[in-house]
Amino acid sequence: MVVGRMFDPSPRKFALLVTGVLNPQFTSRYGTITLIFERFLKEAGEVWDSFLVVNGDFSFMDGIDDYSGFVVTGSQFDAHANDPWILQLCQALKHLHHMKKKILGICFGHQVLARAFGGSTGRDPSGWDIGLSTINLDTKRIKELFGLDVTSQVKVIEIHQDQVKCLPPDALILGSSRKTGVEMFSIGNHILGMQFHPELTKEFVRDTTSDAFVQNGITAQFAKETIESLEQGELEQVVIKKLCKTFLKGHP
Repeated sequence: MVVGRMFDPSPRKFALLVTGVLNPQFTSRYGTITLIFERFLKEAGEVWDSFLVVNGDFSFMDGIDDYSGFVVTGSQFDAHANDPWILQLCQALKHLHHMKKKILGICFGHQVLARAFGGSTGRDPSGWDIGLSTINLDTKRIKELFGLDVTSQVKVIEIHQDQVKCLPPDALILGSSRKTGVEMFSIGNHILGMQFHPELTKEFVRDTTSDAFVQNGITAQFAKETIESLEQGELEQVVIKKLCKTFLKGHP
């Protein structure tokens, strides 16, 4: 009888920690935040469970060992605020960090990771950053941490008015831009934060800019410049998508 490694039929599971809610006008066109992230990261044979932590659902804490990785989404809320669910999220992230669980944070997720682990976040004094932006990547550190070769610059989507102001101890900057000093950071090889939105499309930004113009008081000139920035290059989501998958799953 040949004795080999037992085949494990159970699928890999990931937990999506949803920290915001889209306006109905956006979900009708692009789907929920959960669907947007599943389109971005989910592969055949995987299970992605979604938890509305913004509504107080922290039930993932009862089955931490079931998950290969955790993803913290963007949000319309401030990572530096003291809403009870944000404070609870910080405590949950500290626990996951202690267990060396893989955590990927996007925008708000990136900022709340920094806060939870000893850094600080707050308003960018120069105001909103929306549109297409060029990110400079530390290719050497990314190669050392994740074994992945990436280009030194990528064009990505930005939608934020907050930023990481002070990094946590032991964090390394992996990406920066002209406007934002901490576009991407890591702690060890199990924490990865990204200020930008690799899961979104140009069309989504056009709609968001129109909504922000009405709801958040950005100027008509700013909205015009944002739309124009989208035509100044092509999104390079493939590079960041490969980085996210390599980080979470060990393969691009």
